[in-house]
Amino acid sequence: MAQRKKLEDEALQARVRVGRWLQVRRQSLIVPWKQFAATLAEYVEWFSFCLWARTTFEADGHLSTGLDCALQERVPGFLEQAQSRRIRGQRAAVCFWLRLLDWVHSDHFIVPQQQGWLDALRWYAASDPLVRKAWFLWHQQDDQRKARKPLTAPSYAEWREALVDCPEFVEPGSLRAKALGLVAGVEPRRFRLAVEDYVGACAFVFWVRAIESATEAVPAFVQKAVHSRWPDCDVPPDSSEDAEFWRQLLAWVERHFFSNAISEGWLSALRFIAEEDLHYQRLLAYCLHCEERWIERPLPRYPRFAQWASKAENYIEPAATE
Repeated sequence: MAQRKKLEDEALQARVRVGRWLQVRRQSLIVPWKQFAATLAEYVEWFSFCLWARTTFEADGHLSTGLDCALQERVPGFLEQAQSRRIRGQRAAVCFWLRLLDWVHSDHFIVPQQQGWLDALRWYAASDPLVRKAWFLWHQQDDQRKARKPLTAPSYAEWREALVDCPEFVEPGSLRAKALGLVAGVEPRRFRLAVEDYVGACAFVFWVRAIESATEAVPAFVQKAVHSRWPDCDVPPDSSEDAEFWRQLLAWVERHFFSNAISEGWLSALRFIAEEDLHYQRLLAYCLHCEERWIERPLPRYPRFAQWASKAENYIEPAATE
């Protein structure tokens, strides 16, 4: 009975998480992906600072002079208007941290708040490597504090330097933990470039997919574009319900351009991280939008890849703005 209850709870949590992800994904489509990505990068930096402030508060046990000065410089007015100097009690550090986050939201992210995509920023930031590393440092100090070991609060510069070689805090057994385990021995820059290349290849494949889905064929101009881009491609331009051309094309791309990822055993990690990429998600969203629109209303002339990719860069989900 207990095991059944546990499985039911896990299934419910999974459904809630999927529903939440669909909600924030919809929010992220309100603005062009480059605008969202730039704002997300700014949010990640601010979240890291706020978590450092919480860590420092907990290490010192109070609002120290060093933290006071850092806050006066980075968030002038916060300590006075938020009345944070007078926070007391067992949960003082948590209350202080939450007030600081609220202040940052109101002071630096008012546009996402007003336009309704702040929750999406918070969701995607939680998966950002820098934020996960920051949480690792926080948990590390929290364990020391619980063990009643002496703590020394680092400066924010020292904190940021420590994040460079710090591992990410991830849930053991999660898909992300498995992916990171597969690329643990891969040089980070090499992996980042592989992700960029994979997303770039997927952009072209998604264009092919959108047209193939609408026409139920692979038009001659698409075949010509494929061979112009990849002259060695030998995937036959035949499609069926079981083997669409675009799927075979993506498999060919993986074999020919990501053979090292295959031989070294981290192709699945490459796919996983690429699918979390904001650019990849926007390209896929535009692809699905085109599929739906073109199936209902076929075009007399479909866009070439350059035209399609240009529109994908600035694509906004129509329903998300209503």
